[in-house]
Amino acid sequence: MSIKKLSLIACGLILTANSAVAGPKIEDAFAEGTASGDISVYSDHTNKKGSNADSGFTAGTIGIAYETERYYNFRVKGGFRAAHEFSEKEDADYDGDFTQDSVMSEFYIKYENEELEYAIIAGRQEIDLEWIGDFNEAIVTEISAVPNTFITAGYADRQAFAGVDELTDFVDMAEDGIYFVDIKNESIEGVELNPYFYNSPDVASFYGLKATYSNDTFGILGHYAASSEDAAGADDGSIAQVELSVNAGPVSLAGGYIKADKDAGVGSMGDYGDNIMPTDEGAQIYAADAKTAYASISTELMDEVELSVIYADTEYGAAEDNESELNIILGTELAENLDLEVLYITVDAEDSDDDWDKISAAVSYSF
Repeated sequence: MSIKKLSLIACGLILTANSAVAGPKIEDAFAEGTASGDISVYSDHTNKKGSNADSGFTAGTIGIAYETERYYNFRVKGGFRAAHEFSEKEDADYDGDFTQDSVMSEFYIKYENEELEYAIIAGRQEIDLEWIGDFNEAIVTEISAVPNTFITAGYADRQAFAGVDELTDFVDMAEDGIYFVDIKNESIEGVELNPYFYNSPDVASFYGLKATYSNDTFGILGHYAASSEDAAGADDGSIAQVELSVNAGPVSLAGGYIKADKDAGVGSMGDYGDNIMPTDEGAQIYAADAKTAYASISTELMDEVELSVIYADTEYGAAEDNESELNIILGTELAENLDLEVLYITVDAEDSDDDWDKISAAVSYSF
């Protein structure tokens, strides 16, 4: 059954409940809802080496969302983001990231049952799982009835990007979408076990386990995932990661190592989103036979000013090519609800003509 049909059924249930049962009025649920949003300006400039042309643009976006109050366990939420180009260095610099002027990024119906501890969300929604991110047309079930366990299961078939630096329309993720189940268990104090499974019919299925332990001063992470590719002649992919982290007062340190499959890299696993990549770009981290060592440090320089530095070095491919990337991120609150984030990226590629660096800044007022 399609997402559209399920949404229509849910709407019918709401209207039936409103007309058949004495109690809260549906108009009150809308009148007492919550609005949220932001007004943002984003700008970046990329300096490319060799014969590659520099690029850059400045854009403004506005995002607005509204969620109703609960009505017989139902909620409805809608939201959109619209963008406007202020300038661009070269033609199509802006259009490369902003393929749409506006997108309705959220529009879903949510049913919550507190007694049985589960919720069902049908429609356009934001998803943040290990291998699915951004905004998706999906049906998702969230279950917390099992002690110390949170289960997310569902189906997604279309995906879009809707942020201050990118805006795209919803497009098919795969011909038959993707099914997923993600389990997080915290039965042992300080330990989270996160097994998961995804299946995109006729494309691939992939599975993995992430285990983390953390306390106030120390953390360790181990993660392994593998894909079973369905396409003829396609090699299965895999990825393994280990990471250590330390909190020392105002300073947080982390270091890790990531290894992708020798022949196929991560296969199809990175097609719908990811949470492993430590740097902003990481162009080669998921490539065949990629081996990445990385480290990060973050600290609070003063009140409301945070600085993070991330460095990753990747050796990849049969020729053992090398690429390194440095990210410097500065974030601060300029005023109440007004935030500034500045990001500097420099990439040292195998071929020096492919080296580049970028500086971007985003100012956002949230309400």
